[in-house]
Amino acid sequence: MLVNILGSLALGFIIYENLLSGRISEASRTLMATGFIASFTTYSTFVIDALTTTPTVAIGYIIGSYALGFGAVLLGREAARWITAETAHSTEVSE
Repeated sequence: MLVNILGSLALGFIIYENLLSGRISEASRTLMATGFIASFTTYSTFVIDALTTTPTVAIGYIIGSYALGFGAVLLGREAARWITAETAHSTEVSE
């Protein structure tokens, strides 16, 4: 579950960093999101983990994974916003 949450955090950061600042090219974003992060997090492991436990634990695992994953994307978005704002502030100060 931790790997999927970290992947969600990274994905949220990369997508929003691209949207907010444009410093990451579309090609680089696609490569990182569908190449590196997709291979880092795997759906098959998620399904196997859910299926190899009791139904009650599986339901909690699935709900927890989705909730923590969405939360991690939002945290990644906020990190991208913070870094973009800090970078813009540093640029304004140095000018």
